[in-house]
Amino acid sequence: MPLSAKFAQVKRLLAAAEFQQAAVLCEELLVLQPGHAGACVSLGVVALQAGQPERTLEWVSRAIKAEPRNAWAHSVFGNALLDLGRAESALQSFNAAIALYPGYGAAYYNRGNALLDLGRFDDAIADFEVTIAAMPEFSPAHNNKGIALAACGQLPAAVASFDKAIEADPGNSEAHYDRGRALQALQHWDEALDSYEAALRIDPGLATAHNNRATVLERAGRFEAALASVDRAIALSAGDAWFHQNRGYVLEQLDEWDAALESYDRALEIDPNRGEAHFARSVLLLKTGDFERGWSEHEWRWKNERGTNILDRRVLRQPLWTGHESIAGRKVLLYAEQGFGDTIQFSRYVEHVAALGAQVTLEVQPPLASLMRTLAGWSMLVERGAELPDCDYRCPLMSLPLAFGTRLATIPAATAYLAAEPAKVERWRARLERSSRCRVGLAWSGSASFPNNHRRSAPLEQLLARLAADCQYINLQTDVSAADRQVLSQHPEVLDFTELQGDFSETAALCQCLDLVISVDTSIAHLSAALGKPTWIMLAHNADWRWFLGREDSPWYPTARLFRQRRGLEWGDVFGRIAAELTALQASLG
Repeated sequence: MPLSAKFAQVKRLLAAAEFQQAAVLCEELLVLQPGHAGACVSLGVVALQAGQPERTLEWVSRAIKAEPRNAWAHSVFGNALLDLGRAESALQSFNAAIALYPGYGAAYYNRGNALLDLGRFDDAIADFEVTIAAMPEFSPAHNNKGIALAACGQLPAAVASFDKAIEADPGNSEAHYDRGRALQALQHWDEALDSYEAALRIDPGLATAHNNRATVLERAGRFEAALASVDRAIALSAGDAWFHQNRGYVLEQLDEWDAALESYDRALEIDPNRGEAHFARSVLLLKTGDFERGWSEHEWRWKNERGTNILDRRVLRQPLWTGHESIAGRKVLLYAEQGFGDTIQFSRYVEHVAALGAQVTLEVQPPLASLMRTLAGWSMLVERGAELPDCDYRCPLMSLPLAFGTRLATIPAATAYLAAEPAKVERWRARLERSSRCRVGLAWSGSASFPNNHRRSAPLEQLLARLAADCQYINLQTDVSAADRQVLSQHPEVLDFTELQGDFSETAALCQCLDLVISVDTSIAHLSAALGKPTWIMLAHNADWRWFLGREDSPWYPTARLFRQRRGLEWGDVFGRIAAELTALQASLG
């Protein structure tokens, strides 16, 4: 058989993934023609498929030495470098291949993969589009273009690209999986679940699909099914810290606290620097009242497993005050780090820092600035975004419990540490009608950007249907969804002053005119309780750590009462208990 025919057979075998047979023919070619470039590249491809990229480099180097202008050799060499994590060097090889053969679609695909690894997503998309123009039915190019689009935040376009990958190759399990990830990010939960299950029908051993499927099932409240799915992921890949961490999340929903802690511990055995697992562990420790371990572990909230921020950590030059340094006569910057409710809750520590002799600069979000002027202890109040004065130390508000060594018995729980401005209170009293009925403020939804807002928010229509009719209700929500606005339009008995509330100082003044505030776990609950108003807080079954486990009172807020779901995602019992208590309260006032 002529050498050319023998080499053509090698290429057919490679295309058919018959790698061992291709290798045998290549060895025969090299006996007949030592240094045959095509045979050397082919053996490099075989080595790459066998997971031996270093061996690939050896074979392909021989080919490039024999034929420096062999574009295929440069492209395969680049793929071996890419497998070894050397994306910048791989990029040079792909550039060489494309320079030698500008119409080489596969080289553009390979270069796109290198650009993807380097985070150059727009450039990667451009290369994948060149590949697709040359090879419209090449499913991996559509899929990887989708990955790059998703990385750029273009999620609908990414889904469309994954759809094209699946159309070109319905058996592409990675495309189904990546489509599920994009749909999950879009919060299209049912479609995401369908995609993960499609991926698993093709490849039941795809551990990450089992894990992500568990996340979607957990969100839907299907906790037992979620646990089974994440357990399957662990059975397939027991050494993946992410899977054990996710198992901990699911076990928390099942009230399996000890088992959840064991899962977080296992994740950290595998990856001791996995910040997200440390943070999840800290939340569980705090929830169970283990402040001694919980507060220090909570400092991991700044780092995830990739070494980047979980939260938006401020880069400030001042050293961190940890509670061990003397601050008498020193200037200390205290600053908000998370949501409005967090700022309200932990601003209680400001006066305790001042009591140590410090001069306190307090930085807060602009909507809270007027309200925080009623707080004791600060010397200067600054809105976030304004220029900061020189200080000797800094401390984020949520690190203050660690600095003070707070335990359950030592939570600073003043009945009221914030106040409403008297002039604003009088204006609100003038707006409200005189009434002998119990005045009740309502807040039923948290921020839509919060990941688990669907759990902590209560359905307004169901809530209003259960509340006692002889109370006067006032809407305290300022961010009302279109659907809830429609519900309110059908309940004119709920007074709505949304346009007049403005910042938190106005809402505080309105709260001061009420007999009671009923709220889900959101900033309004913290505001009302910090004002010392009677506050009934409706909590999801697995509520945030600050409300602990099983309690009906709050060590943080003496005037708060907690009404917890007894089963996940079911508010009916909570509404029923609140309605009964409201009826009794109205009777006592009447």
